[in-house]
Amino acid sequence: MSVFQVIQAGTAPNLPAPATPKNVPHRGGAANPSGEALRAQFGAAIARVDVVWGETAVTIDGSRALDIVRWLHDDASQSYEYLVDVTAVEFRDPDQPMEMIWHLRS
Repeated sequence: MSVFQVIQAGTAPNLPAPATPKNVPHRGGAANPSGEALRAQFGAAIARVDVVWGETAVTIDGSRALDIVRWLHDDASQSYEYLVDVTAVEFRDPDQPMEMIWHLRS
């Protein structure tokens, strides 16, 4: 039986201390490689890959959400196992009334 050991943030051996990025541009920058992996795997179901404030945002076809999230979780090269938050944006537009937002971490 293994013993659970608590590691305080910033004290793990051989890891740099956490740091907040500075001078991050509003738009642009390097996208997370998962964006291109999603395009390769799902093609037209990936509508957009944007980088906003250093975070990669992927816009998908909602009808493929289950397949895409399952692949992100199950594929060994992705390993997205942490759902941080689920929220939504209401546009009050009949053509696109609402957008769901899932914040995932690998």
